[in-house]
Amino acid sequence: MILEAMPDLSQTTILLRRLRAGDSSAGEQLTPIVFQELNRLAHAVMLDERKMHTLAPTELMHEAWIRLMGPGNLDWQDRAHFIRIAAHAMRQVLVDHARAKKAQKRGGGSRPLSLDSSFAAAAADPGHVLDLHEAIGDLSREDAVLGQIVELRFFAGLTLEETARVMNLTTQQVYRSWVFARGWLQRRIDSTPRT
Repeated sequence: MILEAMPDLSQTTILLRRLRAGDSSAGEQLTPIVFQELNRLAHAVMLDERKMHTLAPTELMHEAWIRLMGPGNLDWQDRAHFIRIAAHAMRQVLVDHARAKKAQKRGGGSRPLSLDSSFAAAAADPGHVLDLHEAIGDLSREDAVLGQIVELRFFAGLTLEETARVMNLTTQQVYRSWVFARGWLQRRIDSTPRT
């Protein structure tokens, strides 16, 4: 499981607090921890995609790293907050990559998107990533918690149990939310005309 292999929450939280207080040595200590966590998340997301996707896990990790380390982006409260922000950053990287791929392709032979497996199902077609991104945005506007659960499951590759820990919910709450969100997203995507 992804979260069990991460460094102790108190260590990460303490380093984050020291960094916010201006301790540059905390940043140096935090960097390898954050990089390792991003690496795990990127590999979990891309696990099923290696054959279908032109973006490698290392590239996803590095692009997310650049976005996370930008000015004003180091305001993480704790590890769970970091994972939510990292999932969002990876989503943005994958969406930007899909937009670039779609711009290269322009049309041709899209298959319907199924949300039964993982992000890998969507990643085979850049148009699907963009449809999914748009649908998640609509879902998030209706219910921000559902949107975060979908981001963590699809774009960080977390299990139901890991998502529950990050969101501070029960596994059953996450399961019910996940089932509802998947159905909502599938209906939304199915009703969207393909261009």
